[in-house]
Amino acid sequence: LLKPTITLTLLCSTYQNFVEFLSKTPAGHKASEKHSKKIIRSLADALRYLHERHISHRDIKLENVIINEDLNPKLIDFGFSTCIEPNKKVIF
Repeated sequence: LLKPTITLTLLCSTYQNFVEFLSKTPAGHKASEKHSKKIIRSLADALRYLHERHISHRDIKLENVIINEDLNPKLIDFGFSTCIEPNKKVIF
């Protein structure tokens, strides 16, 4: 039986914290529906990817999302993440 492993990758790029990104948006200015859908879809895809590999992040919040100028978000800070045994019910 193979034991699942988590590999950490350091990302050095022009990404910024999502909270900072939102705070730089001018007051009264909203992101377009198109851009909002892109960001949410990307985060949902990231979660699906993790869950298909039986990984639970366990600390999803705005501070744990970074985003670049092309609005590509990345989920970060896997310090509380854990591997879940396949077919095991988990209650949080």
